[in-house]
Amino acid sequence: MSGSEKIEERLRSLEEKLAFQEDLIDQLNEVVSEQSFDLRKLWDANRFLRQKLDESKGSDAEGNDGPPPHY
Repeated sequence: MSGSEKIEERLRSLEEKLAFQEDLIDQLNEVVSEQSFDLRKLWDANRFLRQKLDESKGSDAEGNDGPPPHY
């Protein structure tokens, strides 16, 4: 194998590695984007549930005139 053939082989190997890396980066980017979207939905759901819980606690405090009738 001559010097130019070795260089060609190394160049071909580097091009293959680069193509695989680009594909992997695209896949990882897609996963990160999906997880970011899912995380945003979870934060929104958490905020909604906290709001409902706070409203529930507030209505209990307003209507609390004493112990329940079974006491």
